[in-house]
Amino acid sequence: MGYTLILAIVVFSFRLYMISTKEVFNNELFSDYFQVDEAGNGGLELTTSNFTTFEKDYNFVKEEVVEKEEEKKPPVQPKRAEKITYKVQKKDTVQSIAKKYGVKPETIMINNETAMDNKLKVGEVLTFPSIDGLYYKLQKNETLAKIAKKYGIKVVDIVDYNNINPKKLKAGTTLFLKGVTMNHSIIQDQSDINSFYAKIYSIVGVGIGISAIVSLLMLNFFQDIIISVLTGSTWIFYAAIAVEFILVLVASGTARSNSPAALPMFLAYSAINGFTLSIIMALYLQSTVLLAFLTTTVMFFAMGFIGKVTKKDLSGIGKACMAGLIGIIAASFLNIFLRSSGLDFIISIVGVLIFSGLIAWDNQKIRYVYEQTNGNPGNGWAISLALHLYLDFINLFLSLLRIFGRNK
Repeated sequence: MGYTLILAIVVFSFRLYMISTKEVFNNELFSDYFQVDEAGNGGLELTTSNFTTFEKDYNFVKEEVVEKEEEKKPPVQPKRAEKITYKVQKKDTVQSIAKKYGVKPETIMINNETAMDNKLKVGEVLTFPSIDGLYYKLQKNETLAKIAKKYGIKVVDIVDYNNINPKKLKAGTTLFLKGVTMNHSIIQDQSDINSFYAKIYSIVGVGIGISAIVSLLMLNFFQDIIISVLTGSTWIFYAAIAVEFILVLVASGTARSNSPAALPMFLAYSAINGFTLSIIMALYLQSTVLLAFLTTTVMFFAMGFIGKVTKKDLSGIGKACMAGLIGIIAASFLNIFLRSSGLDFIISIVGVLIFSGLIAWDNQKIRYVYEQTNGNPGNGWAISLALHLYLDFINLFLSLLRIFGRNK
């Protein structure tokens, strides 16, 4: 206990000594605020209550620790795509051109349809980016989200790379889709184009179905009307044909303008055409009609398949068929007065050839329309193309019906 008290006194005395000998601050600097106290014990007394003045005059300098900022490196800017325009020279191949410009062959292929089969023509001009990717032209009412989903990329990547404001995009704007590969593009495009074909063929099927139903109803429940038209009231038949002609023109025009009225017009035409077909089919045996219909269906799908898959440009055949169509229309009009069975047979044979060619060409046009609209054809295009195929089917059917029913 005694030792503890002695130790505490010693420690306390030592601390007092250290305090008394340590210069806390220079008294002379604060003579206006402190003075030696009257007791003479070495203490100081405050001469003013103005602490604010004291704080202003006595400047404490704080030691600032300046941390060395890490040197910020400028962000690495992505390599920008430059548009390359190249005129094909003799002995050039897609591979040799790609190697020359440091891109993949598929980059040239997906940006140039003519290069897809690797058959380049001397003098042909190719356009492709300096880095791998796809130039894409924005279509009306198309969104970046749809494009991103189609090609398996992110919207933010499209925005950042092209430095665009998504809210201010306009149709016709060309975007660069970095990293898009041919495999993904082909797979996605093939899936989408198949959907477009399916949409068109479903419209054609509905049209043919309506015509068939109306014809069957007329042949089975309204035979008296058909007999009346065939025996005297032929003006009804020609009036129906005139209405059909007007509906075809109107439906075609509304389809091209992408009007909502296009589909109802097409369906109305199909119904009236069912009426006129019933009058024609009443002149033939049911077995002949069935044979003509089945043959037409087989030929329609066969020629449609050829038109869809062939790489040969069928536009020349299409133009020749259109010229031939004008010819058989003129010959058919002439035969109204001649009433020649031989000429009618020739017209029917030529008609089969012409409409078979048109079926193939119109199917190839579906692919061309899809590609020209960058995979975003509107409903108007679908109805317009469906109308063409419907007319091909009906006219092929009538040509075969006249051939098969010639001797019956």
